[in-house]
Amino acid sequence: MKKILRTSGGVFDADAIDKKIAETEKLTTAEDFWNDAEKAQKVMNDLKLLKGRVEPWRELLQKIDDIKTLYELGSEGGDESADTYNELAICQMETGDFSGARESLVDALNMDPDNTKIISNLGFLALKQGEEEEARKYFMTVLEIDSKDPVAAAELKKLEQEA
Repeated sequence: MKKILRTSGGVFDADAIDKKIAETEKLTTAEDFWNDAEKAQKVMNDLKLLKGRVEPWRELLQKIDDIKTLYELGSEGGDESADTYNELAICQMETGDFSGARESLVDALNMDPDNTKIISNLGFLALKQGEEEEARKYFMTVLEIDSKDPVAAAELKKLEQEA
């Protein structure tokens, strides 16, 4: 999975965007750059848009690295905890690996069956997959364990409003 994420292309080509950012930043260092304020503003806006496209990608890659490191450290020490699997599942959801996320969340839930964070994340996963009734069941289960859980209560309220 990570190799696929590290390489981008097609519609989103991170390397090409990075190259364009570098070229644009070089323009801003020119001695006469600010002489034409309107043109300079357009270049700065373009730069901001370019960075806005690639920075979330970089942040996601960093999060994947962090989660992988956490997982590896936990695995090496024999500490394959429910929280580790839960964090791995969050990362998998963000990258669109829904089947991997489900597997990680089920593993986590088997280790800690009353962990409301894990059950809530199963609800969020169900929502991402368009399974609203399944999500509703998970959020209701959370409230059975912790009747004051604000996340589950808010998600159930949203689901009721959308129905």
